Amino acid sequence: MATTDDNHHHPSLKRQLGLVQATCYITGGIIGVGIFIGPATVLKGAGSSVGVSLSIWVVSGFLMYCGAMCYAEYGSRVPKSGGTYTYIREAFGELAGFVFLWTQLVLVRPLAVLLSCLASAEYIIRPVFLTCPDMAPTDAKILLGISILVITVAVNCYSVNYGAYYQTLATFCKVAALVVIIIGGFVHLAKGNTDHFDEPFKTNSEISPTSVSLTIYVCFYAYMGWDNVTVATEEVTNPKRNIPLAILFGLAISTVIYLSANVAYHAALTNSEIMSGVAVAVMFGERVLGPVRWIILPCVGISAAGISNAIIFTSSR
Repeated sequence: MATTDDNHHHPSLKRQLGLVQATCYITGGIIGVGIFIGPATVLKGAGSSVGVSLSIWVVSGFLMYCGAMCYAEYGSRVPKSGGTYTYIREAFGELAGFVFLWTQLVLVRPLAVLLSCLASAEYIIRPVFLTCPDMAPTDAKILLGISILVITVAVNCYSVNYGAYYQTLATFCKVAALVVIIIGGFVHLAKGNTDHFDEPFKTNSEISPTSVSLTIYVCFYAYMGWDNVTVATEEVTNPKRNIPLAILFGLAISTVIYLSANVAYHAALTNSEIMSGVAVAVMFGERVLGPVRWIILPCVGISAAGISNAIIFTSSR
């Protein structure tokens, strides 16, 4: 705990999150299971058109960037932790802020943490039952999910820095997994396997405003998390500089990775395979990565655990 004046009348949180750590919280909060499960839904909404699908990913990233820049402005002008709760309270009063805070802490965030921990447990256990994933014991998944939750909460309670290190490690692991997928896909593409990109804007089904809207919503879900750092504004060093830069870098990294990963998926898999309902990263690993395909599932699990860490960190603020 630090203080803001010499008389120690106004306690505040210690500023200990630099640009790299703030960027990792944003990148780690954004990149999660969305890129591993979202491409199928996006492709369906795009009428099975590779070009339309990739365009939707780019447009969604730009729209999220516009919203993120508004938050960067809020973070610079309202130097208080709390994120959206603080901004709503300042703009509309205590009651509106309380209602938002209550729904977040009682309903939205606990469910998000629960789903992230269970998803992490699912993907960590799955390599053990790679040939028969349906036989993985449910009790084992629940116990592992609870263990991940307890460890994550304990780390964040013990030290902000340890929580930041954990987030940095999780971000590195998930980005490394996606880099492996991207490299594998582009190598596959460089070998002349470009058939899936012939007539990229050709659709096999009708595209309706409803389907496009739902598709953009799925992309928005995949991009969510860019507001993580604004809930800890008081803990970011030089916030007027680092918050806008962290949001800019975090969203730019995420958009490039999302777009590149989708290109890699389309290079190796047909539209029918992507939309088959099977986890696209699993199918990609079996098709392209060969004997190292088993690393994809644990990396997805680490990615989900990183999301739970980011949610727990921001919820406490």
